[in-house]
Amino acid sequence: STTQVPIIAKILMKALMALPETDYMLCTYLIPVSIHSDASISTLKSLADQLESCSFQKFWSEAATCGPLLSTVPGFEAAIRKFILDVVSMTFQVITVEELGSVLNLSGKALDEAIAARGWSASGGEVRLPKDTSQASQAAKPDDVGFEHLAPIVVATGR
Repeated sequence: STTQVPIIAKILMKALMALPETDYMLCTYLIPVSIHSDASISTLKSLADQLESCSFQKFWSEAATCGPLLSTVPGFEAAIRKFILDVVSMTFQVITVEELGSVLNLSGKALDEAIAARGWSASGGEVRLPKDTSQASQAAKPDDVGFEHLAPIVVATGR
């Protein structure tokens, strides 16, 4: 077979870096079934599952065991941390510094820098996140879909 597993693994890692986009899932559909059992591919699948289920501490524990694989793509950890920060900002208004450090796998100065880079404020062991109004405003605007748009669909499905 001419399939090169290391190249496929790099493509999957780049796709993971694009989370929450669906690039990773789309790429997995293109991989031959015989390749899914390869150790590096199954490891990446497990890591993706951890991220998609927001099991961030488990992700970092597992990622620590596969450093040589993950180090082949520069910026992988930074992109994953950005995804995690985005999830945290949509989920919390207040989070403890300890919990944030745990989900980001950061501590000390690196954690302080991550907090400051997002414009968040930390005091008394807690991080205060500004309310994310962009998500709420998008959800509050209904699409202008009238009956005249739906009528052809209703008629077509009634046949």
